[in-house]
Amino acid sequence: MSCIIYHNKDYYRATIISTNGNGYAVKCIDYEYIVQDININDLYCLPEDEIFFSALLAKKCRLYDVDYENHEKALNDFKSIPSRIRQSGIIQL
Repeated sequence: MSCIIYHNKDYYRATIISTNGNGYAVKCIDYEYIVQDININDLYCLPEDEIFFSALLAKKCRLYDVDYENHEKALNDFKSIPSRIRQSGIIQL
């Protein structure tokens, strides 16, 4: 079933994949990760298939030519991009 969830102070498009004793497990459509234990109060059901009419917002990608020794630095640089954009309006690596 198509839905919108409220999670980590934001809204996400999702599909319900299962229920459990604590709530619902949903798969976030745009980010392709699963969130467990969504409370019914944080889940907003949509008419079937309405959510799938627009394209996915996230694109799969990977860092090219990053070896095991440098992967931590590359990940930290990548994670810090949003704060650098807020500070200067441009990205500098």
